[in-house]
Parts: sequence; C-alpha cells; structure tokens
Amino acid sequence: ITILMSSAAAWLVTWEYDRLKPLVFHKRFERTRPLPLQIFAIPLFFAAGGIAMAVLWKLIGLGNFANYFNVGIALTLIGAIFGSIVALHYRFMRVGRLETGDDGLL
Repeated sequence: ITILMSSAAAWLVTWEYDRLKPLVFHKRFERTRPLPLQIFAIPLFFAAGGIAMAVLWKLIGLGNFANYFNVGIALTLIGAIFGSIVALHYRFMRVGRLETGDDGLL
C-alpha cells in the first residue's frame, strides 16, 4: 500500500509540475495583478467558508460537540488566517515566463 501511495504522490507532483516549479525556480518577469480589496476579500471568503462548515456540522450533528458556536468561531478564525496567507501569497507571487539562466538549463 505504501508503494502505491508513494507512486500516486509522485504522479500528482509530476501532474502539477507547472504549478510547483515556482517553489524551486522563482525568477519570474512579472507579478500577479492585484484584485480589488484582496487583502480583505480573500480572508472573508475563507472565513465565510468556516461559518458555512460550522452550520453544516451543526445541521448534520457531525462531531458530537457540546458547543457548536465555539466550533464555528474556531473554523471562522482558521479560515480567516488561511485566507490571509493565501492573499499574501497571491499578492507577492511571481508569474509569467521563467528567466533562463546563463547555463541554459531552463
């Protein structure tokens, strides 16, 4: 099972190579275009997802929590923090063609 899972992970990494290569090769010509109010809109989007998950969990009784309100607050905060990280990453992410080095490897 471990070999199959490792093979699947390797397949996914090769499938998403174009998206993952900025982690290794970060010399790009241009940056992303900023979205209007992205520093607020993206975290609010993920926080709303946390609220929706809390409501869904309450409706179906998932987790058997004593207080779903506290769970909702935690999910909302987690969503807002994750959304802030996504917004900052999107703001400073480089896009476009990779710069070729002098060695001609790219």
